Amino acid sequence: MWEAFQSYELTEIMRQKDDKTFAEALNRLSRGKMTGDDIALFQTRETSKIGFPKNRCVHLYKDNIRVGQYNTSALNSIQEESATFSAIDVCQGMGKPEWKRALLESVKDLTTAETMGLPAILNLVKTASYMLTSNLDTSDGLVNGAVGILKKISYGVTGNNVKRPNIAWLEFKDYSVGVKRQKIMTALLRRENVTKLVPIQLEQKVIKSWPGRDLKVKFC
Repeated sequence: MWEAFQSYELTEIMRQKDDKTFAEALNRLSRGKMTGDDIALFQTRETSKIGFPKNRCVHLYKDNIRVGQYNTSALNSIQEESATFSAIDVCQGMGKPEWKRALLESVKDLTTAETMGLPAILNLVKTASYMLTSNLDTSDGLVNGAVGILKKISYGVTGNNVKRPNIAWLEFKDYSVGVKRQKIMTALLRRENVTKLVPIQLEQKVIKSWPGRDLKVKFC
């Protein structure tokens, strides 16, 4: 069956595309073929655990549990406007109520990787840095890994008259990121009185289907 597939090798580096020297050093590091200049470059990034700029450094951990712990601690240390958004699970399609309940119950403990990058709970704190964990629009630079600073939170009201965040406004270091979205949503930017900020709205993905049944769970 493999003869029916064709492979395409990705050759363009995206995350470090603006720093060619660093990107090439990382590639040699992955192959265990670092040069003296590479080692010297990485040594300039070395720091002690005391006194480094925590809010401006990317932290790497071996598992998502430690990542979550650090993120929670870092967000709790910021004294700014904050809001929490809990994902909305919706079961669509025709089927018995017990089938729908079972399917919704089965997605409660899914990891972020299993929900296509969408977190079950999103804690928003102004001035904190946030990384997109799924591709929103590759042609607009809104890709998995893009990092922006949260500058504004907009709110909406649910059918139960509950106030909840519905737009996270990010400022990207590269102002070309999100330009297309800004143009499309000019009226929204004008209404919210913002410039140079990119609106990140609710994203919906089908994360689980019931084989043989016309049922699927939409995760927002």
